[in-house]
Amino acid sequence: MSGTKYNADVPKFLLKLAVGPSLSPYVNLISDDYIDSKFNPPLKALFKQVDTSGLQPNQYIAFTVDFGEGIQGRVGYAIDGNGTVYELTGLGVGASVLPVSIGVTVGMPLKQEGYGYSKEEMRKIMEGVSVSFSFQGGTQGGFGWSPASNVVTAEVGGATNAGLGIMGANTHPLFNIND
Repeated sequence: MSGTKYNADVPKFLLKLAVGPSLSPYVNLISDDYIDSKFNPPLKALFKQVDTSGLQPNQYIAFTVDFGEGIQGRVGYAIDGNGTVYELTGLGVGASVLPVSIGVTVGMPLKQEGYGYSKEEMRKIMEGVSVSFSFQGGTQGGFGWSPASNVVTAEVGGATNAGLGIMGANTHPLFNIND
């Protein structure tokens, strides 16, 4: 659990892009704890500015960047109706018109027996590995399934691309903006 809790996949990916290929191997030498201590406070302040008042406790809004042709990657963040912010990273296959796409979607788990929507229950539903199918064409939508919680999620929103794909993704909580 500590490895998941202190994972810094998205910040390390962004740092590698910023420093370029010659210095990117050195980014892995920076501890996840250090990156979290520097990256999470401003990220928390940023997410406090996101208007989540229209979200129900069982909903979330995801901000993602998908990239690649054939083999595709995903990085992004999501915030649920309880205020928990999650880091999203993924790898999949698909076809698209453009090599990079920015998407904003609203999603919700389709209620399963035994799950409610408290902060802890929503975290349990969202956290972990999932497999999803999505399509884009100005609008974006898709379905995902998490084997750990055996919950199906549905998303709809907007995207800057047209295409479809299958993605394996890891979602893990970073912090709650209300704590």
